Amino acid sequence: MKNSSKPKNSFINYYAIVDFIGPFYTKKALDVINWQFDKNFIYGWGIDWDCCYQIRKNGLKVAIDYNSQIKHYGSTTYKNKRDKEFSNEHEYHQKASKVFHEVMEKKYGINWRERIINLI
Repeated sequence: MKNSSKPKNSFINYYAIVDFIGPFYTKKALDVINWQFDKNFIYGWGIDWDCCYQIRKNGLKVAIDYNSQIKHYGSTTYKNKRDKEFSNEHEYHQKASKVFHEVMEKKYGINWRERIINLI
């Protein structure tokens, strides 16, 4: 049986094929799906589900490259809207989750999760 753990101190190509990851994609993948920002995801939640589904539906794989590093210096895209519209983080999360589910249901139907996970 093949060892699935990451080799220590190794810089070999080590990656895992996954169904979803977000929000980091290659330009090639986004070009293949002709991706455009969907304004309905007004709080930013759900874009990764939608994008990964489209990438996989177009025959590409979604993978995590364990040799890569991503540094996140803070979110400004949605922070201003969030800080103006909501009194606390919990309130924001509830609304963002609700909108995310509504958008996905509108795009893919009531069984959107099953459809996306099973690549229907």
